Amino acid sequence: MKKSSLLILIAAALLLIVLGAWYAMRTPAPQPAAPQPTPAQAPPPGHPVVGLGEHCGGNMTTAPVCAAGFHCAPTPGSHLPFGDVGGTCVAD
Repeated sequence: MKKSSLLILIAAALLLIVLGAWYAMRTPAPQPAAPQPTPAQAPPPGHPVVGLGEHCGGNMTTAPVCAAGFHCAPTPGSHLPFGDVGGTCVAD
């Protein structure tokens, strides 16, 4: 193989590497899919879903659960055990 042919081959290979790297950097990375609700996140059957400021939780069979974007927090000023009496839904 002649020296000029070898140089052309090396230049072509380097050009392909540079173009491949350029293309990889400008192509956006795939975005992860939005999380789907799992059975663990869905309220159990028979549990009412409540919203902001409503009573939630407590030690009962069908304790109300907060809607998406809220969580159950102790009621302000209450000195009763939160796990027994529940609380109110507040924003996350």
